[in-house]
Amino acid sequence: MTRLIIVLMCMGMFGAVVRSETFTVSGPAFVDDAALLDGEFANWNFGGGPLLEAGRMGGIYAEHYAVSVVRFDLRATQIEHVTSAKLRFYKPKDFIQRAEIPVALYEVTRQSANWQEGTGICEPPQPDAITRSTSPAPELIGGERPLVNATAPVDRAQWLEFALPPDLVRRWLAEPQFNGGLLVIVQDPAKEWGHHVYFHSSEHWDGKGPELVIEGTPSKPRRHAPIIPPPPSVYALPPEESLQPWLEKNGRLARFTKDGAMTAEQARLFQFYDTTVREKLIKERYQVPLVKVLREMDALVKKGGDNDAALREHLRRVRELLLVWEYIRETSWYTSGPLADVLTAKQLGILFGRSIFGRMEEAAKEKGEPIWQPVPPDKIDAHVQQALKSTRERLKMTPEQFAVMEQGIAEAERLENEYLAKFRHDFDACRRLLDAGDVDEDKMFRIVRDMHLHHELFLYYQSIFDTPRWSLFIQHAPPTALAEWIIDTRRGHYERQTGRKISEEDE
Repeated sequence: MTRLIIVLMCMGMFGAVVRSETFTVSGPAFVDDAALLDGEFANWNFGGGPLLEAGRMGGIYAEHYAVSVVRFDLRATQIEHVTSAKLRFYKPKDFIQRAEIPVALYEVTRQSANWQEGTGICEPPQPDAITRSTSPAPELIGGERPLVNATAPVDRAQWLEFALPPDLVRRWLAEPQFNGGLLVIVQDPAKEWGHHVYFHSSEHWDGKGPELVIEGTPSKPRRHAPIIPPPPSVYALPPEESLQPWLEKNGRLARFTKDGAMTAEQARLFQFYDTTVREKLIKERYQVPLVKVLREMDALVKKGGDNDAALREHLRRVRELLLVWEYIRETSWYTSGPLADVLTAKQLGILFGRSIFGRMEEAAKEKGEPIWQPVPPDKIDAHVQQALKSTRERLKMTPEQFAVMEQGIAEAERLENEYLAKFRHDFDACRRLLDAGDVDEDKMFRIVRDMHLHHELFLYYQSIFDTPRWSLFIQHAPPTALAEWIIDTRRGHYERQTGRKISEEDE
């Protein structure tokens, strides 16, 4: 919504009263904003996503570098002379961000001013919706130097404010057709995971989206085309009255809230994850489509014959759906970094150290199959050789065919074990701090941040779906053998999640 607040009355040259007012422009009807991700996400639109971002981000399957764009629709703003303006972004507390991040704003060029936000949530765009590939960051930048910059702090939430040149906003008012908005980037090259910052977008469920605060003198109402409100966002918390029935069902995420003695406000977020996010995003956008692809791929494998091209297309689709899950997981799930904005460090420690990882370890011990045991240094070479042998046999490749992949897979195995050892150290430190009773919040937050990073890197190098292994497999492995491996790997998990068998025919 657009808010108008009169904050000052002053005298003009001839005694006439001139009002100076503050106009705040915000909300999805008046703000276009989107994150632009590179790499495998470069052709997708994120205009409907809950977060803007800048910097280098890691995930369990891929990594990416991001910038963001934001533009304010000023057509309904009744202001004549702009005296000052500032842009405000809400930066949540986030255990992914590992350093202070210098953020710079550039004006988007007049030539690129016609970009469209889109409504995508990690998906191929509608016509004209902005993506990183259609609007590369260098082509969006107007001028060699940023308009303004600020530093996003680490370890705390903050409204980050940027003082904008009044002339810029005057031009947006005078020539709305050339209002391309602003490009948000990390000023220094982001080289490592965690050199990254999130901001709430205009679609975020808590309403703390970007704000443009303008001071100036009011004008008469302008004539303009009707401003069409955007479609309702999927990112909306459930009704308050639905919380107690959800808690009483005592599902897995409800038990998480009880483990951490969460408030009703905190618990509603976990209810949102367990209902809206699970049904509308995870199940609808990822799980059910993936089961369909796996079933089709299973049928192709059983059919046999010369179907490499069809299998490769299905493998591409598997990868695409895994990346959809990765985006949802990193922005809108109970393991996402901005969860630190809602939970205390102690609650985060309980969530990861006891509710998630703790219970996983206990369940494994009950089965007599302990997990997360790093390979000792004196046994790592033998471990790598065994992994190479089992991978080659699983892919049904000769030693000569497999030779081109050996070095890359060996490196992934070693890095997997390295980060597993670091995760194990962090996990144990988290449990010790919880067991001690009086939790130091700052210390616990640092432990959770390290534990999350090292667990993500462990998964990144462990999985056959991660970028290091996947890129080798998709380039060199026989499609049929790779498809069989993927189907076997995912069969149990997704049949359990959806209640549907991969081998069933479509109804």
